[in-house]
Amino acid sequence: MKNIFTFCFFWAVLSIQSQVISGKIVSKEEQLPIPFAKITVEDQNFGAITDKEGNFKIDLTSIPKGGQIKINVPGYEVYRQPLKDFISSDTKSIYLKEKFNTIEEVVITNQYIQKKNWGNDSKNKNILIGHDPSKNENDRSKEVALKFKNKRKLKIEKIHLNIARFDAKSPVFVRFNVYDAQMNSIVTEDVFDEIWTDKIIDDTYTLDVSKYNIWAKGEFFVSLQILNYFEGSIYLSGSLMGQKALYRNFNEDWKDVP
Repeated sequence: MKNIFTFCFFWAVLSIQSQVISGKIVSKEEQLPIPFAKITVEDQNFGAITDKEGNFKIDLTSIPKGGQIKINVPGYEVYRQPLKDFISSDTKSIYLKEKFNTIEEVVITNQYIQKKNWGNDSKNKNILIGHDPSKNENDRSKEVALKFKNKRKLKIEKIHLNIARFDAKSPVFVRFNVYDAQMNSIVTEDVFDEIWTDKIIDDTYTLDVSKYNIWAKGEFFVSLQILNYFEGSIYLSGSLMGQKALYRNFNEDWKDVP
């Protein structure tokens, strides 16, 4: 009887200590899963990213329980919930509400409005930054932003990436974002895609973002974030040393790329 009691007590302790939470993130209006949503714990450089089907798994065992869960996806209202309530909740299906934005009316004239493709035309093979999640798990959450500047108001039509090396064994899912000079996102929908060999032409990957109606003026940043784990690596290149480049992981403050 003593042995049985000891075993049960030990099992109970393990159950309490282990707080690996699984669930799904869904659009409330469309009842569809939200892929690659970023889940973070406020004031902690820690989090998780949902898969293509909106499923997530996050280990909160060693995280202080006084904070809040935060889920921030472009095009949806920010979701927050106290960490204790999140852990104790019976259901781990989280529903995000669509954010309805008032879009500024834009009068297009040849004199004042520009349409531009953003990226670098250089075929320089000097590596700017690389991603290899199989060697560094933080590479999955790393977000890198490059600074651009334009005097006139412009619509971003395409984003180009120069690929120095691509030896990933499976498609690499990426999210793009555009920030103003204060690093506030100015996109109204989630912009993500997959990079695979068939989309890399002459060492360049191009994404047409014209349908997202992204308008910018003055200083702004275009960012890239890797969203999935994959075997292999991807390295970006270009003569970008004259431009400001920033990076962060999850809730970290933005830092200069060394």
